[in-house]
Amino acid sequence: MVKKNSKFNFSAYCAPRATWIVELVKINADVSLRVVTFTPSVNDNLPPIVLIPGLAGVIDSFKDLLVELTSTHTVYYVETREKGSAKITSPVGFTVADIAADIPVAIQALGLADKDYIMISYSLAASGTAVLLANQLLSPSLAVLVQPSASFPWPRWLLGLTWVGVPLYGVIKPFVKWYMRSFTIDINDDREIYEINCRNLDQANPKRLAATVRAMARFSIWEYLPKVEANCLVIGASKDSFHSHNEALNISKAIRGCRYIDLFDSRRSHSKEIAGAIVECFVEHSRNET
Repeated sequence: MVKKNSKFNFSAYCAPRATWIVELVKINADVSLRVVTFTPSVNDNLPPIVLIPGLAGVIDSFKDLLVELTSTHTVYYVETREKGSAKITSPVGFTVADIAADIPVAIQALGLADKDYIMISYSLAASGTAVLLANQLLSPSLAVLVQPSASFPWPRWLLGLTWVGVPLYGVIKPFVKWYMRSFTIDINDDREIYEINCRNLDQANPKRLAATVRAMARFSIWEYLPKVEANCLVIGASKDSFHSHNEALNISKAIRGCRYIDLFDSRRSHSKEIAGAIVECFVEHSRNET
């Protein structure tokens, strides 16, 4: 079931003459996800793309990529359940499995057939996508996993804050930003990932974010990867100190037949360069299939 909602304006996030529509896709009785569908002005019968941002990710971080993709592809920008845009009517879980399980339902509701779409997912969503692929719950023609993480070893103080800090989120948020730029992220090498995380914090739903961070701490990806049989491309950023570059590289090695590309920093991994990498990988796979 899809409900249309047009009170948002996403014109700045798509190519000239492309059109867009905002929808609430009902996943189950308790959860509906916001999906923005961008349609190019010219249809060249290219496969549609499903783009899923990472933890608390916001569309501002994907503007350049979306403008590039929507010149030629229909793009479904799917916002996962931990984001404030999701409609949740009763208590639900926020584990990686919970968040990931919504995606196949959304894809079915959008009418996308197996092997007829490309999926691009980031960070937490990329990790969840790998689980879905391993369990054969997704069948994209190409799965692009950008800056995926194998696990989420949060510091203990952060996990403690998720239990007590929600009412004080506005006070705590500046401290978290300071901690990231002082101890977690090298802003000289990759300032973009710091700015991305700041945007995410500014627009996050504190209660949902806290629940998701706690649940993520129990996640590990390694058992799933040998079971992934899909056509995959992993994109890492070696200068991104927030995500582990070694983990992304090792994830690609653990997936049979997976390609790996290092785009060095988060500015490039969120830019139109992704589009070029997708075309190259998609064309190469198509040639191998014939």
